[in-house]
Amino acid sequence: MGIVEAVKLRLKMFKITASTEDEGILEYLTVKSLNSINNITNQNYTVETFPIPIFEIWVDKAAGEYINLKKITDELPENYDLSLLATQIKLGDTSINLGEGTASGDEQRLNTAISYLMFGRDRELIRFRRMSR
Repeated sequence: MGIVEAVKLRLKMFKITASTEDEGILEYLTVKSLNSINNITNQNYTVETFPIPIFEIWVDKAAGEYINLKKITDELPENYDLSLLATQIKLGDTSINLGEGTASGDEQRLNTAISYLMFGRDRELIRFRRMSR
């Protein structure tokens, strides 16, 4: 499966379908995400040389970029689904509610999802980091 197809599949998990008109945008965002990973790892990966163990991180970054772009341009579909995300986090006797059912809560959950997709797994890239010459 190619990167663009994988990004489309990841977007479907949020009930977001990329139109055929967005193919160029997806291509651009996958290259942008690849460059971000290359900057973090100090590598020069290409589509052909990209390591399989971090493919999903690349997919998530590109999907996050796409959702963020659609949010900024107010083109996000009305029926996107954030049910995959936690609405409450509880550690011991401390609980954080991410705003169930409120407009600001939905906005906060969307921003949390975008942030996670774009940056949430960057620590996993440390293993692939190369020291600069």
